[in-house]
Amino acid sequence: MPESLTQEQILEWYRCSEDPVYFIDNYCYIIDQETKTPVLFKLYAKQKEVLELWKIEKWFCGLKARQLGLSLLFGALDLWECIFKKYVRSLIISEKEDLAIKYLEKIKFMYDNLPSFLKPTVYKRNDQFLWFGNKSTEGTINGNNSYIMSVPTSETAGISETLSSLIIDETARVPHCDKIWVNARPALERSKGWCALISVGNGYDGFFDQVYLNSKNKNGKNSFYSLFLPYNSIPGREGDWWEIECEKASGEGMTKNQFAEQYPRNERDAFLLSGNPYFNIDKIEHRLKYTIKPEKSCNLSLK
Repeated sequence: MPESLTQEQILEWYRCSEDPVYFIDNYCYIIDQETKTPVLFKLYAKQKEVLELWKIEKWFCGLKARQLGLSLLFGALDLWECIFKKYVRSLIISEKEDLAIKYLEKIKFMYDNLPSFLKPTVYKRNDQFLWFGNKSTEGTINGNNSYIMSVPTSETAGISETLSSLIIDETARVPHCDKIWVNARPALERSKGWCALISVGNGYDGFFDQVYLNSKNKNGKNSFYSLFLPYNSIPGREGDWWEIECEKASGEGMTKNQFAEQYPRNERDAFLLSGNPYFNIDKIEHRLKYTIKPEKSCNLSLK
């Protein structure tokens, strides 16, 4: 905690340190996509639900629609941890270098717009790091000594002696995720750290898809908690929003399958349709409604 704070600031600092939802709702600013002006990051119900799950289930796999603010949510959570905890080592991995830089820029924007009493001293700040701490005369780093590192994917990403948290943004489209997880899992296991795999669907046969589906297996095939967040998880997409926007998108050259991939109504939209199936899934499901179960069945042998 910074020195020379008023009693009110001290109470507020402690309140923020105990509750990431309160910290984000009241102090984190983002850029409004419509007005292009800074606005408070007011969490909607589904985002708060994800944060409540995070408190219990430390390894999270979220299958989602576009523009739900989950990447920003976990970025804000990273910032909260680095401000109020010591020796945090957070790693964010994106598909490309420019995406990794943009992700960290959004977190830096949140930090820059905090009041001074919530701002720890910055030890290092560049395209890859936001590192809090003070360098002593002996060369050691005092203070929080906590950082967020944001990098593009690579086969060696995730190799670290210490790792407090891992975010893989749009996991289904990030190459080398299987090798990244092999590298990162032991460090997260040792530190009891958390992980967030968040992505729009991209077929059935990738790392993200298998982690998500296995996590839903009742036999407990992995340690992840999975959650599906459909297109209407965000306010403003109620009623016939999906049908209206899908019709608009079709006039812009987008197929129904492509629209469903970006704004899935259910897991079928997110996974099956995003895999570009050869046959028309809607027609198949329609015909299945009229199939008649046979009275008898048997195995035929051609011997």
